[in-house]
Amino acid sequence: MKSWITDINDLSRIAAKEPQLAYSAYIYGTSKRWNYVCRTTPDISQLLKPLEYTIKETFIPAVIGRSYIDQTFRDIMSLPSKLGGMSIPNVSEISDIEYNNSITVTEQLTEAIIEQANILELDYEAIKEAKCEISDKRLKFYQQQKQDIISKTELQPENTARLLELASEKGVSCWLTSLPLKSFGFSMTKQEFHDAIALRYNFKISNVSGICFCNEKNSINHSLVCKKGGYVNLRHNSMRDTIAELLTPICYDVVTEPPLLELAGSEDLPRGTILSPEARLDISARSFWSPMDKIYTDVRIFHPHAPSNAKMEVTRMYKHHEDIKKRAYLHRVQQIEKGSFTPLVFSTTGGVSGEADKFFRRLAEKMTQKKLGSSYSDNISFIRRRLRFDLLRTTLISLRGYRGKRSDSSNKIEELDLNLEPKARSEM
Repeated sequence: MKSWITDINDLSRIAAKEPQLAYSAYIYGTSKRWNYVCRTTPDISQLLKPLEYTIKETFIPAVIGRSYIDQTFRDIMSLPSKLGGMSIPNVSEISDIEYNNSITVTEQLTEAIIEQANILELDYEAIKEAKCEISDKRLKFYQQQKQDIISKTELQPENTARLLELASEKGVSCWLTSLPLKSFGFSMTKQEFHDAIALRYNFKISNVSGICFCNEKNSINHSLVCKKGGYVNLRHNSMRDTIAELLTPICYDVVTEPPLLELAGSEDLPRGTILSPEARLDISARSFWSPMDKIYTDVRIFHPHAPSNAKMEVTRMYKHHEDIKKRAYLHRVQQIEKGSFTPLVFSTTGGVSGEADKFFRRLAEKMTQKKLGSSYSDNISFIRRRLRFDLLRTTLISLRGYRGKRSDSSNKIEELDLNLEPKARSEM
């Protein structure tokens, strides 16, 4: 036990400089040691409490860049990443559960050892069913824990529910589960990792001016929607270029910002359709849904905590932004361009809309067909990870990006000389 606590303290010291590295080392290395002990040793929950205390009071604060965490946030950290947590369970709470699960899975092997069987004959189907049942029970356990966290939140439990729902979307947490490999662009600095955690749980960002260059109160929500500095456009254009890059090897005639055909003026297009002769979409390509068809896509990235989105349900929020894009371009693309239109809607927290998800699933299928030996699951995982890191980086840049120097020495209106006529020599 002492050596485990020493290991955690060592990781905490590493986390002070490299939190992403320390977190990955814990998830994929150090924690496996006591997971094994939990599965092989009964009734050790009380013995593991000092370890849990060190994790809560030392390791987690060092990783996330905060001096203290309360019990509610510790419970959130114990959830799997796909449910909005960080996959750092309370070992003293799950030790007995893991031991019983291990007993269930190894029951046949245990009986064979006790009976000293000369030939080992295992029912692998039964073992597979037992593992699936354990996985279902584990998921239900954490889902119930998630509901308990929401119900125990004293102040604004609906905000906690929304945060966890946004953090639980498909593919949102892949940046947490990725190893910090520089060659793939998955390595993050200390500040980037801490800011990513702040963005995930809507914390305040540290060491930034309280007032933005535009004279509005600064916060994560404001910095992600502020137009000063061009970071909103950077986020959009970077995502557009990444998607075009993914399409290029598998489609023909991939073009960014393709101009649309000019209208003759006699077209019967619905109200709300963009009619400008200079209208452009983000990407066009051929042979995506079917051979030689032409598709048009347009990227939209919104911030779910912005006032215009904050009161919408998460699924309704994506549908709302999809409908805005469709209203503007769908009928013009179908009737004039004779192509198909797919809005690609993302949130700054990493989620994607339903139509975007179908689009990227089709992209993974096309990649699987083009690349011999690559599986669909590997390709869809690569696409989600690539898009997630691209979106995360441009989002983090906008949190601290330079927007100009704010002047605090502005003059009052009555102090200004508004007499624009030159003064008479006698008055000088």
